[in-house]
Amino acid sequence: MQPGPVGSGESFPGEGERPSARPGPGHVGPKAPVAQSDLIRRLHHSDINPAQHIPITEYAENLKRIVQYLKSIDICEDKVIMITPSPLDESAWEKECIAKGSKLNRYNSVTNQYAGVCVKVAKECGTDVLDLCTLMQMKNQDFSSYLSDGLHLSEKGNKFLETHLWTLLEKKTERLPMILPHWSNIDHLNPEASLLV
Repeated sequence: MQPGPVGSGESFPGEGERPSARPGPGHVGPKAPVAQSDLIRRLHHSDINPAQHIPITEYAENLKRIVQYLKSIDICEDKVIMITPSPLDESAWEKECIAKGSKLNRYNSVTNQYAGVCVKVAKECGTDVLDLCTLMQMKNQDFSSYLSDGLHLSEKGNKFLETHLWTLLEKKTERLPMILPHWSNIDHLNPEASLLV
């Protein structure tokens, strides 16, 4: 599971983004915790897996539908952060597949295509995007240590994600207005009176 420090719109493993294109009541909305914060959506490799495959054009349309749905419940695009899939270490993932009695079922070149579509849709929709796929592969660095099995993030990969995500969140939240009094302005003998609006 990836960290969702503010509010995670992440689906459950194996669920992919198809069900998330039709979120149900309680997932997000005015009464859900994410309504007051940024909505973070990490997109999964499940969409690229042949058994759960979603064609790239449908993938793009589903991402747009997710953003449209969020806008319909008053979560504007500037509160959404899409996170692309991480790259795939084919040799490590192939070992996992063989151990489970199958052959390699995903390719990094395809992962890069889906990540590119995610970036493109985010720009079209006006949302922020954290391009984990590109960041982990910059300057041809060895990204295998970011993955526990060639596919899923390792502890180091989660730290990498957290570092880049927090940088983006800090930038997005640095100008938020102060809605509660500063602690020094609260009457410690009668704090309720200081907090009443």
